Amino acid sequence: MPSDFWLRTMHDAENGRLSQALAAARMRQRMKPRDAEACKLLGLMLQRSGELEQAIHFLSLVTRLDPESAMHHHHLAVAQMQASRAREALASWERALHMDASIEDAWLGLCAAHLTLDDAVAAVEAARRGLELVPHWPALTGNLSNALCRLGRTDEAIAACERALELHPAEHALRSNELFMLSGSSADPERVLQAHRDFGLRLPAPKPPAPLAADGRPLRVGVLSSDLRSHSVGYFAAPWIEHAPPDAHLIAFVAGTHATDPLTVVPGEAVLSFRETPLIASVTVFDDRFSSTLLIENAASTAALSAGFTAVVIARSSPSASVASLDAIEKPFAVPL
Repeated sequence: MPSDFWLRTMHDAENGRLSQALAAARMRQRMKPRDAEACKLLGLMLQRSGELEQAIHFLSLVTRLDPESAMHHHHLAVAQMQASRAREALASWERALHMDASIEDAWLGLCAAHLTLDDAVAAVEAARRGLELVPHWPALTGNLSNALCRLGRTDEAIAACERALELHPAEHALRSNELFMLSGSSADPERVLQAHRDFGLRLPAPKPPAPLAADGRPLRVGVLSSDLRSHSVGYFAAPWIEHAPPDAHLIAFVAGTHATDPLTVVPGEAVLSFRETPLIASVTVFDDRFSSTLLIENAASTAALSAGFTAVVIARSSPSASVASLDAIEKPFAVPL
């Protein structure tokens, strides 16, 4: 049973008082430097604060003070995984599960660690073991389907998602994963299109856009995509590229451009600026120089692409660089919804 001090500190951390909780945990650990609960509480508070290396230090100490607790090894593994130390996390989860194979989250973590280390076969095995405990668990099914896809077993991956979705129809992340796999499979196009339409009907209706401020500022349309040639975002961006309003700014955030591809390369006079960014979403939302009034993007497939992007302003209507010069752009491939 956790102590009253543990419960109070956790309550503070979970109710917006993390700094106070961390300070209390530090004081407790100084008073009881060899107490497993005090060290673990400090490790968890440090983990919540983003101080992962310090968190790993104290959580490792806990596993030495109380080596027979499977949960101690599990919590250490979580911190190691967050610190991108996947191989160490893998070993910690294996120790935890050797002691207690009923820790459901440990199977989820073990599967994720195997995926990170590019061992899809082991990831499938870990997922299968975890799903024996919690059949059709959406999060673990998602990891299983990703591992199966890496092995070229896309049909099995889709089937696993469908079985889990029958029991958990509101799991949008898993459904999005299924649709991504369907789109890349040999499934009948009508089936793929209908699956996307059905997903759209399950999503909450979008809020109507706020009216544009009539203060003379230009309309900025942001386009976020891994590429505009084959990605569905290109389909929705094409009308803006071809028919942008006067004085509108069109901002594209793309993974790269191809020198011979007119869809991602525009005349030199139309390019306003180039910028590399490690966090594309933060630039789109928070940087006034690149902020957009309207953002066209596909979160299901671009959310994970957070590195290696180049932000390029690809068109601006002006006397010297008319959008009309882009009329020859070929409309990208996409299924119209």
